[in-house]
Amino acid sequence: MIQLGVMLDAEGRFPRLAARISLPLSLLFAGVVAYYIARPIGRVSEAAARIAEGDLSARVASDRTWATGELARLVADFNGMAEALERLERERQ
Repeated sequence: MIQLGVMLDAEGRFPRLAARISLPLSLLFAGVVAYYIARPIGRVSEAAARIAEGDLSARVASDRTWATGELARLVADFNGMAEALERLERERQ
């Protein structure tokens, strides 16, 4: 059986140490996750702005870090839409 008296001393040093370690690690982890989610969405947004300005050749390059899941599907659908718009514009002219 674990003796909690060793881990939880009278001054509460262990809980403070755990908080000092876990809080920065949690913030770092959250920042990394946010970066990997925001980056592909930002790329789609930039390509959409280029298409809105008339550059129908704009595409979003696939990245291995988010090559699966909803973000990959968003990128594939966006690129398919951009190809269709470019093809329709060529046929119209």
